[in-house]
Amino acid sequence: MDAVLIFFAAAVGWFTYVCLRVLNYVAQFAVYPRSFGRVTNVSLADLAGLAAAEGEELPCFNIVVPAYREALVIDGTIRRLAALNYPLTHVNAFVVTYADEPVEPGAESTSDVAQRAADEVNAAAGRSLVTVLSVPAGFDGEFPGNLDAPRAMIGKPRGLNFAIRRIHEANERAERLLCLGRMARLGHLQRQENVVARLEAAARDALPGLVGLHFAPDLSGFVGPCARSDLLHRLAGILRRLAADDAAAAGLVRYIADEAPRFFLSLRGEAPGERHLSPRPDRRFLHAEMAAVEAMPAGDVTSAAAALEARLASERPALFARLDAASTGEDIYQAARACGVRWLAVYDADADVPVDLFRHLAARILTDRDVMGFQGPVSPVANYDDVHALCRLGGLWMGFWHSTGYPRLLDRPDWAHVLAGTNWCFRIDGFARGDRLVRDVPHDEARRHFILSFDPRQLTEDLEVAVRIFSDWRVNAEWHPYVEYEQVPPRPSDMIVQRRRWTLGTLRTVRYMLQSRLPFLQKLKYALLPLDIVVSGTGPLITIVLWILVYTGDMLSNPVLMVWSLVLTAANVVYVMPYLMAHERFVIALRRALGTERFLRDGPDIAARLEARVDGGRLRRTEARLLHDIAGIARRGMRRGGFLELYLQGRCLDDPCRGDGTGALLGRTPTALPAAALPELVARFRELAAACDQIAESTAGDSVANDLAGLKDALQQAGSGGPWARKRRSERRQIWLWALVYLFFQLIPYYSGLFHWLRPRRETAWNKTPRTRKS
Repeated sequence: MDAVLIFFAAAVGWFTYVCLRVLNYVAQFAVYPRSFGRVTNVSLADLAGLAAAEGEELPCFNIVVPAYREALVIDGTIRRLAALNYPLTHVNAFVVTYADEPVEPGAESTSDVAQRAADEVNAAAGRSLVTVLSVPAGFDGEFPGNLDAPRAMIGKPRGLNFAIRRIHEANERAERLLCLGRMARLGHLQRQENVVARLEAAARDALPGLVGLHFAPDLSGFVGPCARSDLLHRLAGILRRLAADDAAAAGLVRYIADEAPRFFLSLRGEAPGERHLSPRPDRRFLHAEMAAVEAMPAGDVTSAAAALEARLASERPALFARLDAASTGEDIYQAARACGVRWLAVYDADADVPVDLFRHLAARILTDRDVMGFQGPVSPVANYDDVHALCRLGGLWMGFWHSTGYPRLLDRPDWAHVLAGTNWCFRIDGFARGDRLVRDVPHDEARRHFILSFDPRQLTEDLEVAVRIFSDWRVNAEWHPYVEYEQVPPRPSDMIVQRRRWTLGTLRTVRYMLQSRLPFLQKLKYALLPLDIVVSGTGPLITIVLWILVYTGDMLSNPVLMVWSLVLTAANVVYVMPYLMAHERFVIALRRALGTERFLRDGPDIAARLEARVDGGRLRRTEARLLHDIAGIARRGMRRGGFLELYLQGRCLDDPCRGDGTGALLGRTPTALPAAALPELVARFRELAAACDQIAESTAGDSVANDLAGLKDALQQAGSGGPWARKRRSERRQIWLWALVYLFFQLIPYYSGLFHWLRPRRETAWNKTPRTRKS
């Protein structure tokens, strides 16, 4: 057979495979909203009912935002965090800045901008909602890490590890104060101090009887859980006075060994005279926090614990009721340990956190005892209008991939579900049960393991931690449907650097994956990743080679080959479909949300001003015309399938009139959206439009024409009408023009990363991705 025909047949076969592969992703993207992407309405009344049925408090969340050289975007991100549709009493945000961040002369640092925004947000919220953390220059980046290391690593893992350390310390401080304060108030501490003092003063021959009386759990004189670590150390001293063969010694050893983990201690030494307590190496940072609480004067502990209880009573009443009802030492300890916030969500500094996300997560946590983490889609199109055309397509492709590749992992529960760097939420710790980690069991410090920590040497920390968590504990992230919008690099050169880092980081993680406990097929998939990179985008490349052969060979004389060449060329349209579909789903949906939210935010105030002008008969012709336009656009938007109706389908709505005891929660959720708010606002503008027909033009008073024009533009943006319709058509034409160009362009960072991986010369540093200004 002719060599040209052999090549042509192979090219047709391979091209068919590549096209079918892309079409498979397209089909999955199309069905995603009906399967993995379904968003349901979760009202605060629903959440309160679920929590009451489970006898629990509404879940609380910590949100961590690493921010290194992010002065352009961090202000907007902080204000977005303050606009979550979730009770703000159940959310804490931590913005992680870096003390060693380089700052240009005369410019504000990320920390300065973040602190100013945090102060304003906290003042408006009436509580400490946003905390700005500063990573010390000497923090080495490990977890829990060294705060005075000679060399520190710059990167996202370093900031995350520091934040997680501070969250663990904050939990320990609050829980220790609550436990110690209540045990002192109820007399448990004084009783234990009296028992230990009696033992220390007792003669050697009287010790066994006293120990047996107070340290046997089945006797009425049992002292219960130890309240302070110094009492445990004193008991260790008493233990050294007992003979090794005394039954009382064995009982006291068991008591000390069981109680030591509560204070992050271990009982060491074999001989009776050598028994001593020392801090566990992996818990030294928590032991120091515990020791700081115990070093406080008794009055300060009592007052601090009372203040914390008062805050719990106001903000988390179900948890306070549990703590208030606790009377035994063990009940107090367990109730206090439930007060810490152990769900942690991570977002990049340029991210727009989904406003309703935490309602969905709270509902899943309350209904599924086994869930330990969540992962959702990411679409970097938030700065779509401000970046190069190639970068726009890069953002569209990532959004497309997140809505196909990631949820497909849910069909493989036995595989590790890799994280996506942002828009995920995980438990920070869990308790060992066999080879698994679980939550919501009695707190046992001896079985507690820290789930989250990051390798500061990794360029793709999200991939490494997901594989490690699954390999060690078989813990995976579940999928959630809420899209997080973030930025894409503004220039093609910036995107090459970013994607090369991702590629290189992924390839460097392959060796760890192959050594992990991942299933064999998943290991095989990652082992073949370099090959997958090599063959990416070969469809259009084959088309180019075919046409070179057409014009340099004798294929022009073969009509069959010519027809097939034309068919293959036309089939390249398959590569354009993902970008067009992603543009429709993400860019248009983002504009619909932005325009509708502006209408909801500004509409009531403008409507009130218009009502005053209508009542006084002082409406201008331009205002009346704009008012009619707004009413017409809004009326069409509320029709079935209209843009306003679509917006409401994707939101969590509340009914403030239900009278089911959720008024306090609604009062703490300033961005709660009543189900009737948008329809009532639309009806209000329609009534104003009808009323203005009876008014003659007047020039009196201040004009609201500019505000009406802005409101009209917001509704046109939401509905892709007017100038936004022309913009939409222009962007679709741009996608057709640049899609195949991007297909070859995106190979540059892949092949560059592969080259660096095959020929490593030096350690590749973590590169900061440039941003565009965020309003």
